Amino acid sequence: MKSKAISKRPMVKELAKAAQIPAVQASFIYDVIFSIMVKKIKEGHDIILPNVGTLRQVKGRELTSNLTGVKVPPHKRLRFKVNISLARLIRTTTREYPISK
Repeated sequence: MKSKAISKRPMVKELAKAAQIPAVQASFIYDVIFSIMVKKIKEGHDIILPNVGTLRQVKGRELTSNLTGVKVPPHKRLRFKVNISLARLIRTTTREYPISK
């Protein structure tokens, strides 16, 4: 099944229409919001997106490669935890049977 991804341009159009502002201003707002999110994630903050989920930076552990035996040092990873309401909505609309609440 082909993914239905949405890029910046349609998001900006929707934002401009909903806020009744020019697309240039909506694009600026979009850029500022995402640059703040990236900055805060780099500083170690969690990003909570209401009704969507949480972006969290976690520390990875040291790993050893199965192919070469080289040790990979501990590193940071970005995790996304989906909001339970959104997850239930997606699962109940894409499966043949309902999920109990």
